[in-house]
Amino acid sequence: MADAIITRAEARAQGSKRYFTGKACKRGHVAERYVSNLECVVCIYDKGKARAWHKHNKDRHNLLSRKWKQANRDKTRESWARYRTTPEAAALRELYYHTNKELFKALKARRRALQKGAPGTHTAADLRMLLAAQTHRCAYCKADLRKVKRHLDHIIPLARGGSNDKENLQYLCAPCNQSKGAKDPIQFAREQGRLL
Repeated sequence: MADAIITRAEARAQGSKRYFTGKACKRGHVAERYVSNLECVVCIYDKGKARAWHKHNKDRHNLLSRKWKQANRDKTRESWARYRTTPEAAALRELYYHTNKELFKALKARRRALQKGAPGTHTAADLRMLLAAQTHRCAYCKADLRKVKRHLDHIIPLARGGSNDKENLQYLCAPCNQSKGAKDPIQFAREQGRLL
């Protein structure tokens, strides 16, 4: 089998587990390859040896890894700094932000809650569910939050001891949230003429 040059499709049709192309793999081995994963038998054997070495030499591996990182720290920092200034990287960051806005809002709210020492937490999925539950409308003026800028608001403000749980959150349009500020929700509702 090792002498006969055969394609992967032919080997699969014959029911063979291995085939031989006569060409070098990406690591330069001219050896049989497995039909199931395209890697040559030498590469797979080397991976197994590497895994076994790592398993039995964790401390040595960690030490070598740390040394390599220290030796190449400046080089990697410079290359990342160069990459971050490219227009492609800026476009990718912008795209990631716009497709994950709720994630960034959750992270910002968590950071503020930690600074204030407020209990509770929520996720980006909780924020998406909250927005759907509010049918994309402001909790006070019912403005369409798909057309105006929306703010995540703590019903009982963090400054007044409110929690960061999803039960204490609501979406407001920017004008409503800015006029509410850190006011008590009942006081703000009275100012809006909602409560007597």
